[in-house]
Amino acid sequence: MFFHFVNLCLFLTALGLLFFITRRLAGQLAATVTVAFVAIHYAVDIPVRWVSGSQDLLALAGALLAVWLVVVGRAWLAALAFFLALLCKETVALTPIVAILIQRAQRRSWREALLSTWPLLLATIPWVVLWLTFGSRQVTEDVRLTVSAGGFLATIVQLARVASGLEWPTGGFGLHWAVAPPFLALLPVVVAIVLAKGSRAGSRCSPLVGLGWAFAAALPVTLVSTIWSAYYYLFAVAGIGLALGTWASRLPRWAAVALILFSAWTSQTARHINEFSSKPDAWSAQSHVNNWYFGRATTVIKHYLRNLKQARPTVPHASTFYFFNIPAFTTWQAVDGPLIRWAYRDSSLRSYWLSDFSLDKARRGPSFFFMGREGRLVETMKGEEGLNSLAMSMVLKNNLEGARDVLLFQLESKPGARVPSYWLSWVEWALGQTSTAIELLHEVGLSARAGPTPALSKAEAMARSGATGEAIRLLSAATASHVLDPAAHAFLADLLLATKSDSYDGIMSAFAARVLEPGNPQAWRRWGLIQYRARLFPQADESLKQYVLLGGTAAKQDREVQEILDKIPDLLPGGEQVQRDLRRQPLTGAW
Repeated sequence: MFFHFVNLCLFLTALGLLFFITRRLAGQLAATVTVAFVAIHYAVDIPVRWVSGSQDLLALAGALLAVWLVVVGRAWLAALAFFLALLCKETVALTPIVAILIQRAQRRSWREALLSTWPLLLATIPWVVLWLTFGSRQVTEDVRLTVSAGGFLATIVQLARVASGLEWPTGGFGLHWAVAPPFLALLPVVVAIVLAKGSRAGSRCSPLVGLGWAFAAALPVTLVSTIWSAYYYLFAVAGIGLALGTWASRLPRWAAVALILFSAWTSQTARHINEFSSKPDAWSAQSHVNNWYFGRATTVIKHYLRNLKQARPTVPHASTFYFFNIPAFTTWQAVDGPLIRWAYRDSSLRSYWLSDFSLDKARRGPSFFFMGREGRLVETMKGEEGLNSLAMSMVLKNNLEGARDVLLFQLESKPGARVPSYWLSWVEWALGQTSTAIELLHEVGLSARAGPTPALSKAEAMARSGATGEAIRLLSAATASHVLDPAAHAFLADLLLATKSDSYDGIMSAFAARVLEPGNPQAWRRWGLIQYRARLFPQADESLKQYVLLGGTAAKQDREVQEILDKIPDLLPGGEQVQRDLRRQPLTGAW
């Protein structure tokens, strides 16, 4: 509650500064309309509601303070305010351009505008040094800072979308607009506009000044255009507000009121979208983080925290948690686990996604594994069987370095164990360490000889006659003397997986067949189908496309594979099925 109060105070401070700047340029009526537009805009929701939104509000307030100080002739204090704002959020990086535009709107020459603003330009130098030294170009696991013509164009289009509130759910453009604005809450705004004093100053400040402000403020978003959200444009929305305010000051009073009511309506429609963009996409019709995202994430986090504390009321010092099968939108897991440290009030705890498992993390203390399952957080992967499951999941996800670390960790506590040694041999082979793989195979008593395996034809005959169990036993024994025969592994995998679709032995035999003969299209087909059944859709898509590439015409005519490849896009983030799932209520069904 305290942090929400702080965020609200920061936002009100920013509105006050914006009012003073606009009133000086265009008069009280323009300032009232400008502040009203920003105050009711949906881009404000997340920074005010979210504790972490304080950085956006600090940046906004700092940038507006810098502009105001330039206007009143306190350029060096403005430079300090601007530098501090930059440390909070990079979206205000072009504040000096905004300050120059404001100076020009006051009928100052370009030379005067530049001279009064140059301390702000000077303040960018230490910030750039800090950013280059400590900043990261990796925004998320899948997104890096990039500059492109497409990203620039998308940023400008999304600025127009945010300014006008034109966001809508997938396939719901027509029905989306049946939302009424909060008329009662808007009553004080309407009264303020009606009572505001008009001014001729509005004729001296062109709406183009505000549009230039918005354009300059939006440019930094280009770097992260693929994960855009409305609140990224908060500083730009202030510029749009200035443009509308200066324009409205020249219109009849009723037109200014109508303009704000229309803006309130479009913001309300955007505010009530019941989904969000679930994949990086600069042209998505919804923000990547919005009210729906925030509300769902908050609900799920509260629920998961209860599950976590019920399963593990206390944990040893220096424990490490690993999480998987949890929707990324929850922001449950970030960096090395600040949420877990807060939950247990222990600064020695760490948490990571399961895919980040490594030997150095595992060696620091006890490890606990939790997965999301049917709306609950469930502890899993306990003991040796749990580590086997972890290693297998990493192999299926093509995270071979992670699988190697899990298997080495098992062998540290149980040297020479057959299962992890055997699995590790194929992981090492896939990683190009064939000599290490052969040594491991010898350690578990297997002969590193290639095929053909003499018993293969007999096992095939047994399987055709219905003696599948006998064929499996025969071939399992036979591969011990010809463990490098991909054909034997392939047939054994088919037999085992036909009996039990999630058989670890079957999956590992399929993996061995694939790494031993990577140019065989059927090996990729088998592997891709295993990944698809395990609901690892991105990995299945990659494997089955490799099958089609290697298999030529026959693979392209493979009906089963083509049907799966057609389905997968809908099952990936951003797909229609995923977007439909997002519209479901929190903690029902899958949540």
